[in-house]
Amino acid sequence: MSDKGFDLIQIVRLIRQNSKLVLTVTLIAGAIGLLFTLIGKKRYKARAEFFVSNPLFNDRSNIYRTDRPAFIEYFADENDIDKVIAFGNSRNVREEVIRKAGLIKELKIDTTEKGYYEELEDRFRDRYDIKRTEYTNLEITFLASDPQVAALAANTAVDVLENSFRGYFANMRNSVVAPLQQKIVQADSTINVLTDTLAKLRDEYRIYDIISPSRANLMTGSISGGGSNLGRGIELIQNLESIKDQMVIDRARNIASVNEFTTTNFNMVHVISRAVPPDEPAGLGLLLNTIACALAGLFLVLAYLLIRGYYSYLNRPAH
Repeated sequence: MSDKGFDLIQIVRLIRQNSKLVLTVTLIAGAIGLLFTLIGKKRYKARAEFFVSNPLFNDRSNIYRTDRPAFIEYFADENDIDKVIAFGNSRNVREEVIRKAGLIKELKIDTTEKGYYEELEDRFRDRYDIKRTEYTNLEITFLASDPQVAALAANTAVDVLENSFRGYFANMRNSVVAPLQQKIVQADSTINVLTDTLAKLRDEYRIYDIISPSRANLMTGSISGGGSNLGRGIELIQNLESIKDQMVIDRARNIASVNEFTTTNFNMVHVISRAVPPDEPAGLGLLLNTIACALAGLFLVLAYLLIRGYYSYLNRPAH
């Protein structure tokens, strides 16, 4: 009879001959999985979900538009979501979450040891995760031995992330507001000086008519006054009134801009699902862990038998 090699029939025969070993290893592996699931330390995963608002909706040019209506998508696009994920993985956010949620005890870190900070961040990163879903919303999860701590950490992370992301735009607006406010203070001081000067000139030349050429409703006509240099007085008052009028207009414009920049401070994150303390620990569960370990044991013992049988076939004596 011809030699057909190490074929399927021989593999099945090999497994049947060692069925007790296969069954024993499979049961032992399943028992180990069951034991580790029962005595192992349980961790609970809390999950919070949220959408990110479109930063353009928070822009003054879109809120205070006067020329034409504009359609603005309410939800952030992919680029904005990438930036939010970058904020969520930043050290500033991690430190704030650890501090506000009181995670030093949960992460089991001895703050008196040298170099504890790096270990603290490594353990936090192992339990913390932020990712986008297929619906373009974001999801933050946190693993903890206490379900209450897990939910607290996830919700705290959302709040800290929202404050950090919104704070970025607030700082950008404040960088514009500060010089505008400085301009307003300077304008107030200049207007006060011009007002005092004009009041003295009007009293000196007894000119109380409106003579500024910058006024659109100015009516030409005779100007009453007195003094030896009435013409010079008219020119001085006219020039100073023009400067003062322009300063008042600029100050009003700056005040309007400050009001716009300081009122566009909307929330950048909309939570659709706050984290709640989970009832079941994370992982596959008792039954699935047992089955998974049993299947792993079955795979290993079958691989061992196949390798041993194949090498036995190769080293068989020649007929």
